Amino acid sequence: MTLFKLVLKQCIDKELIAGKRQAIDSVFVKANASMASIVERQILEDVSSYNKELNENIDDDNASDKQPTVSDKTQVKKKTASDKLNKRSNQSHFSPSDPDARMSYKPGKITRLNYPGQVSVDTAHHVITHIQAFHADQGDGGCLPEVIKKTMDNLAVGALSVKEVLADAGYSSEVALTMLAENNIEAFIPNKSGYKENRDGFNYDSDNDRYSCPNGKHLTFRHLKKKGENTHKIYKNNIADCLNCPFKGSCANSVGYKAIEDSIEKKLYEQMNQRVNTDKGKKWPGLDPVLWNQCWEHW
Repeated sequence: MTLFKLVLKQCIDKELIAGKRQAIDSVFVKANASMASIVERQILEDVSSYNKELNENIDDDNASDKQPTVSDKTQVKKKTASDKLNKRSNQSHFSPSDPDARMSYKPGKITRLNYPGQVSVDTAHHVITHIQAFHADQGDGGCLPEVIKKTMDNLAVGALSVKEVLADAGYSSEVALTMLAENNIEAFIPNKSGYKENRDGFNYDSDNDRYSCPNGKHLTFRHLKKKGENTHKIYKNNIADCLNCPFKGSCANSVGYKAIEDSIEKKLYEQMNQRVNTDKGKKWPGLDPVLWNQCWEHW
């Protein structure tokens, strides 16, 4: 890291880095371990305890006898290649060959033990300003605050400050948007596909923190719900409100009421949606990595 910062400082001195705008993206780096090495965490803990107990009770006369080892027991009990992947998780399994590696799941991709390499690039001359490996079970949105903080620290050696950040929708999360807002950084990060700007006839009343449905009934805030890296506010009405409603068939859920979920940082998502749809924001084709260079040239 010291060498990296020395090179970075030279790039700053040669005015190859502006600091103002950083483009951030990630790539999976394959871990030096195979899926065949995966074992259950509890099994290894049990084997360790068993091995320790054996060692404590070894008779001196039989010290030369071969005793079961952790690797022997693990080999017997570890999962075979025929086990279904959906029965494995990073919480229940790991690789003794590389305990820090995590299984990564991505639609259309093979499940592997990976590390996501997060890279921040200064858009002035495409110079890398920070690079860091994370656990593969941590989403891009959860990584972004640390990536930006480390980038800001790196650029501080040249008295440069980050003003803008470009990233794709994978980086859209509450912790990311909150960190950006707190540091007065103007970001262009498209909201994920599940984001809804309008609620199809359901109007939000900010004074009373509730929604009104097309039939005039109210959906009030009930509780918070953790969803991955994000926390949602749950709004519901009563089943009685929907009993004789003409919209019930297309509106209420199978239980018989309507529920709406909003992020606790709803305003930040709304602000981001407005920003990426400005003329400036539309110059950033954030969902297509092939267009990165074209995007930087436009900016």
